[in-house]
Amino acid sequence: MVGVCTLTTRWLAGELGGAPGVVTAAPLMTPNLGIEELVRSVLYDKPIRILLLCGRDSRLFRQGQSLLALARNGVRARDRRIIGALGYRPYLRGLPVTDAEAFRSLVQVVDARNTLDPVVLRARIADHARRFAEAAEPNGMTRSEQSPRFAPLRPGGRRQQIQTTGEGFFVVSTDPVRRELVLRHYSEDYVPAHEMRGHRAESMVLGLIGAGLIREPSHAAYLGAELTKAETAMRLGLDYNQDIPLRAPAPAGKSREKEHASSGDGRGFYSFHRASGRPGKRGPGRGPSDMRADRPELVADDRTRHGH
Repeated sequence: MVGVCTLTTRWLAGELGGAPGVVTAAPLMTPNLGIEELVRSVLYDKPIRILLLCGRDSRLFRQGQSLLALARNGVRARDRRIIGALGYRPYLRGLPVTDAEAFRSLVQVVDARNTLDPVVLRARIADHARRFAEAAEPNGMTRSEQSPRFAPLRPGGRRQQIQTTGEGFFVVSTDPVRRELVLRHYSEDYVPAHEMRGHRAESMVLGLIGAGLIREPSHAAYLGAELTKAETAMRLGLDYNQDIPLRAPAPAGKSREKEHASSGDGRGFYSFHRASGRPGKRGPGRGPSDMRADRPELVADDRTRHGH
């Protein structure tokens, strides 16, 4: 029947969670989404009629003061702002006004903010538990207004075929010596077009989009995933090969058959990948090292343009 909200003092929730009469004890970090979840839990999951506020309130978010303001004043119907709240953005946009009013009518909020002594707080909890031992969940409580819910989405989809995009293809690799991600763009006829070097996958994808090299969203998703994988490999000291999952290093004394031959320059063998996400076929003498992709006169250096 008694709930305990320890605000930003997380350790206090562990101290009070098992006290007699306590239904639940948990922190509260924000005056918006956090209060929404608290109200829903109190109304529909926990038989709470007394809510004890304790611990430290955030100087910025003022979630404790905002919760007390909700209990005393409610919310404005037009924008669902907590009336009298001083916290940062105290709006309960995901909570029906009827739920806010039900919370106010059913729950007594007790202000014990800045009290951190578990012994003192257990005594207060016991006192409230004795006085409200007969409190029970009202019968037939239903939601008169449905709370907004997330619509479920399923992962999946297909990338657009290369012949319909005209974007060429991209080769992702790493440069362990310079600790850089390397992205090389080739035209449809295997001519080197652009090279980009950077350290963060996100900024590199944004650079490609800004340069107009990616127009198909599924290609941006693919390259974002590959560049993130390469960035992770660089940070963790793992081998990176395009289109191959990252693997932990083999245990000492054991060898694992390599799926890609080494190019001898420390970057590993480049995997061809067209913009559609499907591997292109290599003919004899058509590997990236044979394309002279590192010749300055054939590579447009976009590092300055993309901010890398």
